[in-house]
Amino acid sequence: MKLFFTLLFVFFVVFSSVIGLYRDVSGSMDDTLIAGDAFIVLRFWYGVRLPFMKYPVLPVFKPQPGELLVFRFPLDEHQIHVKRIVATSRQTVLITAKEVLSMVLQ
Repeated sequence: MKLFFTLLFVFFVVFSSVIGLYRDVSGSMDDTLIAGDAFIVLRFWYGVRLPFMKYPVLPVFKPQPGELLVFRFPLDEHQIHVKRIVATSRQTVLITAKEVLSMVLQ
């Protein structure tokens, strides 16, 4: 019985800090994800985070334009949002009619 609870604890720690299973509920990513699609996220990609901590303890990679980002909506922590990164710091973006026209490094 002790082994069962140890394995359960290890599974919980790994699942809560390494991988996540999500479902896209909005239609904002229809070109990439259809509403209702399920997908797996590597939570440690941008930094190793301990369970119940908001910020990474050990940064790994920096977000790059074109990558998908999964995050909790700041005003409602129960809502999960999936968005594509268009630019990073010190980049200017011009968007017209939902189309990215230019990115300029500053």
